[in-house]
Amino acid sequence: MEKPALNERLDTLGAGLRFAGKAIFTRYTPLLAQMVVTRRCNLACGYCNEYDDFSAPVPTETLLKQVDHLAKLGCASLTVTGGETLLHPDLDKVILYARNKGMIVTMITNGFKLSKSWIERLNAAKLQGMQISIDNLQPDDISMKSLSSVEGRLKLLQDHAKFNVNVNSVLGVTGERTGDVITIAETAAKYGFQHSVGVLHDHSGALKALSDAQMAAYKKVTEISPSLVHTLNYKLFQRNLMQGKPNDWKCRAGARY
Repeated sequence: MEKPALNERLDTLGAGLRFAGKAIFTRYTPLLAQMVVTRRCNLACGYCNEYDDFSAPVPTETLLKQVDHLAKLGCASLTVTGGETLLHPDLDKVILYARNKGMIVTMITNGFKLSKSWIERLNAAKLQGMQISIDNLQPDDISMKSLSSVEGRLKLLQDHAKFNVNVNSVLGVTGERTGDVITIAETAAKYGFQHSVGVLHDHSGALKALSDAQMAAYKKVTEISPSLVHTLNYKLFQRNLMQGKPNDWKCRAGARY
């Protein structure tokens, strides 16, 4: 990845300090919001419950108004999601608008639409983080988000992106593909990217308990790509969920997220 200029690094540091300040010193300010920019996706993964191949992008003016509202609430961080975010023609405009409101801005993508041009537009928009979803080594009926399909885009990101990149894999999609997540994590590390693991939910929204093989793969991946945030999340609540056990939740009805 290209090394950000000093002023860009200071800007990122300032946004991080503002986020920490709001997390510590305010009780009701929303810390993180997710904003859908389009419901449409260019893929049709079998495990996805949100597939949409026809909806138009959310109008840009609507998105800018939503950013204004989040800014008034004091929102510290915004994640742009979909559908496939890169199907929105004004994605970079929306990101820059939120960045100029002082928010940390990240995005989620399957990476299929990534190009050098898009990366340069996202650099100019001051995007701070991208999560790219890769579930397996080869596409199948369950997930089309495969390493073989997007590894070339990882090289583009390594060469041109000024923002942080995290590769995320869903563990538990199929038992026979459990080992794929380890290779994906190793590939992410090869390009200098972080790797994280999401866990598949069942049709009711409950987390599926992991098998012994899946737990072993999860442990291996966290060794390849260690993260303080993921370690804390695992110890605080993910461990119980992965074992099919409940947590004693305190629900604040979306007050912070």
